Amino acid sequence: MIELSQKDWSSQLEADSESVIMDVRTQEEVEEGMIPEALHMDIYNGQKFISSLEKLDKSLGYYVYCSCLLYTSD
Repeated sequence: MIELSQKDWSSQLEADSESVIMDVRTQEEVEEGMIPEALHMDIYNGQKFISSLEKLDKSLGYYVYCSCLLYTSD
């Protein structure tokens, strides 16, 4: 996983036709502004979140959007 600037995010997403935006913000955060066509999966939904991850199409690339760096790992 790499952290992208907004500019890099946009250009890579446009160039990658086999990708999906995955928005892992809370429902409250999403209500403040949604990303069109993004797959919303609240990271704080525990096992439901994990189960949803396991069902993702592994052949696609995923661009994960979160509101804070606390969600990311090294």
